[in-house]
Formats: sequence, C-alpha cells, structure tokens
Amino acid sequence: MSIHTMDGYEFEMLISNLLKNMGFSVEMTPLSGDGGIDLIAYSKEPIFKGKYLVQCKRWNASIGEPVIRDLYGVVLSENANKGIVITNSTFTEKAIEFANNKNIELIDGSLLVQLLDKHKINTLNSTQVIKKRFDEFENFDRDKYQYLKSRVENDRNEKQHYELLRDFYQSYVVQTDPVIIKAGLLDEYINFNEEYIKRFLKKSKKLLEEKKAVQYINGVLYLLKGNLFKSVEIFRDLQLFDRTSLYILLDRYGQFAEHRMAVTYTIKKTPNNSPEIILKNFYMLFTALGFKYGKNKIGTLINDSYQSQLQNFQKDMGTIFLNNNQYHMEMALFKDIQEAISDIDNGKDRKFHLPKNYILEQDAFNTKDYFIKMNFDESCFVTFDQLVNDYWNHPSSDHDDLKTLELLFK
Repeated sequence: MSIHTMDGYEFEMLISNLLKNMGFSVEMTPLSGDGGIDLIAYSKEPIFKGKYLVQCKRWNASIGEPVIRDLYGVVLSENANKGIVITNSTFTEKAIEFANNKNIELIDGSLLVQLLDKHKINTLNSTQVIKKRFDEFENFDRDKYQYLKSRVENDRNEKQHYELLRDFYQSYVVQTDPVIIKAGLLDEYINFNEEYIKRFLKKSKKLLEEKKAVQYINGVLYLLKGNLFKSVEIFRDLQLFDRTSLYILLDRYGQFAEHRMAVTYTIKKTPNNSPEIILKNFYMLFTALGFKYGKNKIGTLINDSYQSQLQNFQKDMGTIFLNNNQYHMEMALFKDIQEAISDIDNGKDRKFHLPKNYILEQDAFNTKDYFIKMNFDESCFVTFDQLVNDYWNHPSSDHDDLKTLELLFK
C-alpha cells in the first residue's frame, strides 16, 4: 500500500508506528481546538526529552502557511518542545519560510519515505495493526453513533447532545470489549471529554464539580490505554493522592448515620461511589508492577485518613460517639478496606473496577455546593491480566520508568 493511497486514519497509524520505532511513546489523542493535532509523542531521551505535537496530513495538495501558523500557536499554548507536520505531499514556500527558525519541523513525502526505509517500516504491514475503526465492527451500533454524532456536530452549543454521546461512549467502555475500545474509541472518547470540558464546564461551582468527574473518567480511560503516567498526573491534579482531600470526602459522607447508610458501600463486595475505589485500583496496579513507593503511599493515605476521621469524630462527640451506630459503621468500613488491601497483597483480588457513570448532586448540608457520585458496580471490571493482554501494549516496571512515576507523587 502506498502512502498516497492510504486514508487519513491509516496514515496516522503509519506515522504512529514510525515514531514508536524511533523511540517515542505515542498517544493517538487529538487536542481539541485549533491546530488539528493528531498525535502526541513523548521522548525520555536526554536532549530530546519532552512533548512533541504531530499533525499527519495525507493530502494531494501542498501544505500551506495557515496550517503551519495554526500549529505554531498550539505548540506555544501547550508549551511543547516542537510541532511536527508530516505529509505525503509537499509544503509551499511560504509554509517553509514561516517554519524557519521556529520550533516547527516539516517532513514532506520524500523525507517521510527515507525515514520509513531507515526505520524499516513496511507501509502495508504498519496499517494492519488495527484493520478497522471501532465504527466498522458488526457488533458496534453504527446507526446510533452516527445519529448522536450528527446532533453534536449540528449544534455544538447544546449540552444535552454531548451528554447522550458521552453516555454512548461510556456504554462501550463498561462492556469491556478491547477490540472495539482499542480501535480508536478510547482516543475519540478522551478527546470528546476534553472538548466537553472546554465548551461547557466552567465558571459555576456546579459545572466545575462536574469537570472533576469528566477528568476522573479520562484518568480511567488513560489507564485502559496503558498510559499510567498521564493517568496518575490527572488524579494527582484532582488531589486524589492528597490526605486532606480524601478526609473531606469521607467527612461529607459520614456526618450522619442515616445519610451514611444511603450512600455507603464496601469496596470488597459492592463498590459504589467512593473515592477509595480508584485508590484500590491504583494499589492493585502498583502492586502488580512492583511500584513499592506508590503502593506504600496509597496504603498509608487510606490508613491515616480513616484513623484521623475516627479520632476527630470521637473528639467531637465524646463517649456518645463510641456508642452510636455511626462509629460502628465507620469501623466496619475501615475494616473492609483493610481486607480489600490484604486481598490484593495476597493475590486474591486483581479486579480493576470501571465507573459506570457519574451523578451530580446538591450537597444536603450546604445547598450552594455540589458533589459528584461516581457509580461503580461489582460486575463492571477488568482484571490486571486483561489490562496487560487485551488493552496495554507494553506495561513497564522498568526501574527508570518507576522512578519517573515516583516524581509525580512528590
């Protein structure tokens, strides 16, 4: 197959494989907004270390200056090392002139062929990594997908259209069909969520709280992609690994016994809506990968947060607290979490639970505030072995990679 006869998706796959052979890790996750970024490539090599934004242009005509100018704007806004445009075609003189002396690199069809040959990339085989897009599989509801997508494209200011398409994407994630998910659906869903955040989730407390939920979902999606670094970065920014943040969440659900009973769960038996679910997931992943620093940090976080919670309740309520149902419920929940951690340590639990959806609710104790309930279900999970075999390309427990990951926690 020639680079001139590929469709756009096949061309992106080709460039992705080329970059991987050159030593980059690659995300097929377009950035929303101007610039039309198709791939994000990362290098950990000295001198070249950093983020590179890549446009893949399988065009018949020459690439002009406006394309390069738009890319340059995105490179600056994203603080990337470099922007790269790769095409099967050529560039106009004005495009070349604009890119000169800027952190922009232009690779035309002639140079691309040389790179493919140098790195032994066969244009036929490289496009067979994924033979189909997710919407080309028989068991994918293509009619519903096209209908929901058309509603969004026809009215990008209607939030409800986005919500329906989001729920559609999520339904395929919780079905845990890796063939469809890996054929571009994860990438499209992540990109969709980023656009949803930028378009709708800003200004008010309610919308900013929903933004956290969408970021939470993206953190899980990146884990399914095997991008542990990006996922940890997202959850770190959400303060998931912060003891104060976890304490606040626990306090919100534990103020009164009757309210606690309405939303409680046990992460070992019937996971529902707690911040500890994703912590349990990370604890399991870090244990399996041999990442002792991350595993110990999460174990300590959960233990210290619950101990502080119980001590503060006891301090505030005295002996009355020791005799009421709330104390016993708190102790039972803490015991259950300890058992869940023990099951992971002993290899009995390797379930990575996936959120089914989220619900935005008004805080009953402060009507000006809102909070998110992430809903989980015991039947909705993949095992760590499934992640490795069906989703992740090459999960790494390399010493240098884990050292880099450790820095995200500090």
